[in-house]
Amino acid sequence: MAWANVRLPRHAVAALLVLVAACGGGKGTGSSGGSSGGGAGGAGAEPSTGVAGSSGGTAAVAAGSGGTSSAVAGSSGSGGTGGAGGATAGAGGAAAGAGTGGSGGDSTDASASDATDASIGGNPLADQLARTWISAGRDVGDCLDVSSWYTFGADGSLTERDIDDNACYGLRLIAKLTGVYTLSDRVLEMTLNGMGTGTPYLGMSPPQTPVAVQVERFPILTAKIATPGTGAGYLAIDGSAYTSTDGAHFQSPRYVRQQSAAGARLSERQLTYAVTVDPPLPLAAGTPCRVQIDFSMVLFDAAALVTDESDTFRMTYDAIARATEDGWMRLMPRLLDGLSNADSYTVWHQMLDQAGLSTNHSARFASIFDSNFSYYLGYPTDDPRVLTQSLPQSGRWLEATKPLPIN
Repeated sequence: MAWANVRLPRHAVAALLVLVAACGGGKGTGSSGGSSGGGAGGAGAEPSTGVAGSSGGTAAVAAGSGGTSSAVAGSSGSGGTGGAGGATAGAGGAAAGAGTGGSGGDSTDASASDATDASIGGNPLADQLARTWISAGRDVGDCLDVSSWYTFGADGSLTERDIDDNACYGLRLIAKLTGVYTLSDRVLEMTLNGMGTGTPYLGMSPPQTPVAVQVERFPILTAKIATPGTGAGYLAIDGSAYTSTDGAHFQSPRYVRQQSAAGARLSERQLTYAVTVDPPLPLAAGTPCRVQIDFSMVLFDAAALVTDESDTFRMTYDAIARATEDGWMRLMPRLLDGLSNADSYTVWHQMLDQAGLSTNHSARFASIFDSNFSYYLGYPTDDPRVLTQSLPQSGRWLEATKPLPIN
């Protein structure tokens, strides 16, 4: 198996819990494990001027062909010029340090959102987001019990707190990161002044240089879950949602980029999952359909032996629409229909092997696909234009219903 050497941080384990629990009728307790996405890497873009920071708390990403990268912090600051590419943030201290790097080659983030402050408020999804959330997955071990808390301000500010509350040492704050966020339609973009434990499974090498700027972008979906976690409410966020305009063609672009304080690109990854359903949704329970998955990855990892990789993968299978929780439908692969959780997991990976995932692609590519995509595809019956791989069992974040234990 190509997944034998996969490193399993808590988000990958949580994704596995959702995969096993969600798709056989059980209740999942882990995170969806989804990974953020969006932008594409590559040289050849026209020279770009750095994006100006805003005191209103917006964040954006701009990239050029100059082979350099810069990060600028502070309110009302402006980015560099001359083809520099990088992450630029306004109020909230999202970016740390300034400078040019050029390390790792040219980069361009083609799908960077042009959202402004107006995209944060004024819609129901933004109102739901503007509160404190707890990560559904946790780091649990000997003298370790870490959870990540995210506070989204109505002004576009963002704070991540990684909190350890274990029996050996008691309550302690492991890390506190600050930054900004924007929300445009369903696409959430977060810029933080470092990397905490709340970033989903990346499948990349630990950076050899401290991460000073991290930009993450992905589509979100909110829904109520059946069983909330301790200190969490019924509202959850899926951080790897799929959106569609016709009920047939769905996409989930997920992007993450990390930079050093000097502006050097440490890692950058774009994952794009496209799902085609024939016939289109909605479908009545028991209706057969055909599901096609098209996955593409563009990755740069400065700490890896092979720094650059891009590849694509296609898989097609027969499925059947099944009613699950009240108000939800799932598209269950035919070969998995009626199987137990454990058997479904085994057969799904046999399907991946038969589709050539492990034999025709690198171990890194295969493990990233497998860690960020499960066989569960569900949709709310009142909105067949969205798909989820975690709701309504769990999500990336759960609404916090208790105060922050430590600030």
